[in-house]
Amino acid sequence: MFLAVIAFAISSFRHYIMFNHQNFVEEDNEEDDETSSSNILNKIRSIVTYVCTYLWAISFILLIFLLYASIRGPFNIINSFNTGKVKI
Repeated sequence: MFLAVIAFAISSFRHYIMFNHQNFVEEDNEEDDETSSSNILNKIRSIVTYVCTYLWAISFILLIFLLYASIRGPFNIINSFNTGKVKI
């Protein structure tokens, strides 16, 4: 699972670099007034895309951990009650 997260991070980082490279190439053909506003909007869009990608990955890992803890938790509670019983 750890390798899958690393592969996902590398692929999203590669997408981020490719997306920014395309923005820099497109800026050369635009006028100065449009370039500044277009550049700001493109930067905001790329940052939102980048953040949402990692929020999705973090929430997925958290969901897997919570499922594991909820499945494993009841067994540990039963074991701790059984060890705490006093036989008379």
